Amino acid sequence: MLCWNSSCEELISPELLTAPPTIVVEGTLRPDSSFVQLTQTTSFQENMPVPKLTGAQIQVFDFEDFPKQFEEVDSGVYFPIRDMELIPGRRYRLEVIYDSVAVTAENIYPSKPILDSIAVDFLNDRELTTAQESGYYLTLYINDRAFVRNYYRIDVFRNGKSISDDPEVGLLIQTDEGRDGKVLQYQVPFAFREQDSLKVELNGLSSMTYDYYRGVKLLTDAGSPSQSVPENPPSNLVPSSEVAVFGFFALEHPVSDSVWVTPSVID
Repeated sequence: MLCWNSSCEELISPELLTAPPTIVVEGTLRPDSSFVQLTQTTSFQENMPVPKLTGAQIQVFDFEDFPKQFEEVDSGVYFPIRDMELIPGRRYRLEVIYDSVAVTAENIYPSKPILDSIAVDFLNDRELTTAQESGYYLTLYINDRAFVRNYYRIDVFRNGKSISDDPEVGLLIQTDEGRDGKVLQYQVPFAFREQDSLKVELNGLSSMTYDYYRGVKLLTDAGSPSQSVPENPPSNLVPSSEVAVFGFFALEHPVSDSVWVTPSVID
């Protein structure tokens, strides 16, 4: 199971076809929406809803302050009881206790990315280098911080719905490899229409989070479970006993801007 912006999709790898039930921990810390979701895998052949795990004890430490407690607000979904201040460069530790299993994970909160500007251009079939359709395309201009490797996740909410929910789009991730300290240009691979209301979000990631998202993207882009697929994405979850756990503890530092697609935008 993978979640981002409270949207989830189930990841099916070959061993899940017959493997026993396994705990899945998906935690995300963001200034606007931190949450942890606990589920359990099922056999692919069972064709049943994903079980939600209730009654867990969850807290997050930042090694500088008291632990932040999470409470269950929906079946298997936990939110912090109080607002959390996330500080770039600080390490955060997730602790989950469910039944007799304890799971921990650590990650570092990344720096805030710098979204310089957004361009909107209408492109027809002749101007596109891939099999994309004609439409309005967004190009993000990102001021990359120099002398440090930077990692990004891009999302666009079209009329309130994330385009990453579209299987043809999926996760949009980027690094500054080979372009350190330059202005990065990223064209969103989605054709928008006139009158679309867009919220553009640029998320700074740690290298650990980027590697996990990259693994997820490789897995989901591989196709059906019957095809040859990559290994499971690298996880930072550490169980207290000899049990398997799936999932990840991600930290994202977002900035956002809004765009209204009208002819005047591209004049």
